[in-house]
Amino acid sequence: MRCRKIFVGRCTEDMTTDELRQFFMQYGEVTDVFIPKPFRAFAFVTFADDQVAQALCGEDLIIKGVR
Repeated sequence: MRCRKIFVGRCTEDMTTDELRQFFMQYGEVTDVFIPKPFRAFAFVTFADDQVAQALCGEDLIIKGVR
């Protein structure tokens, strides 16, 4: 089984789980968004389909103006 979870780096403190969920839903069904507390500038997004996660690995995306 392939991984369905991706690492999202360079997050800002004002990003919310809902915003990340909405952004990544354009690529496929999102089953979970995890932002660690205390905040550490990263998050994990889990997709229902492992192929979506694999396709996004290594992609350079811009979320709320942050690359």
